[in-house]
Amino acid sequence: MQAGFAFLLKCVIAIFVILNPFGNVPILLSLTQGLSAESRRSVVARSSITALGILLAFALAGQFIFDLFHITIGAFRIAGGILLFVISLSMLYGEHSGTKITPKEQAAAAQKADVAVSPMGTPMMAGPGTIVTVMSLMDQAKHWSDKSLVLLAIPIAIGVGYLILRLGPPLMLRLGEGGLRVMTRMMGLVLAVIAVQFVLNGVHDALPQILGVKHH
Repeated sequence: MQAGFAFLLKCVIAIFVILNPFGNVPILLSLTQGLSAESRRSVVARSSITALGILLAFALAGQFIFDLFHITIGAFRIAGGILLFVISLSMLYGEHSGTKITPKEQAAAAQKADVAVSPMGTPMMAGPGTIVTVMSLMDQAKHWSDKSLVLLAIPIAIGVGYLILRLGPPLMLRLGEGGLRVMTRMMGLVLAVIAVQFVLNGVHDALPQILGVKHH
């Protein structure tokens, strides 16, 4: 029971950190400026539902994708770890990762009537880093009891992110942009550690193939 709770907590933290809702607050306010508070809450709700659907789909279809493209677990973990490390560096430097949304995309999105599905739902919330994270966590879970905990962690992490985004304006007033950047940097440090562990696990998995050792 205790081990299951620890794994669930690990999954929630990993997904929440890469979601980075604190870093998304300023962008949300920029994309929804001029909207009423009720309309902004609707955008947050629909973007969260979109991200939830995407992440659950990739979590469940991960093994099929591996088999379809003949992707080894080691290669996936190494590539995913490198991607997450790049994202963590941008968070540590207080910047917004280009793997989520570029300034050009943000400017274009501001002209759209509805930004809930894109870019807020994806790639802001359910972007490459988040997808890699949930797929890797599903791979780490060897039994369906653990896989169910990963599937439970996804809505928990998104739910917490939803609350933070919904409280966006009060957060900006209380913490200010500087305070949100500090929170982002702290999460960037945690993500960097997770990314390095992904790479180490990937190298361990790929070592027999690298050394030319055949499994019997």
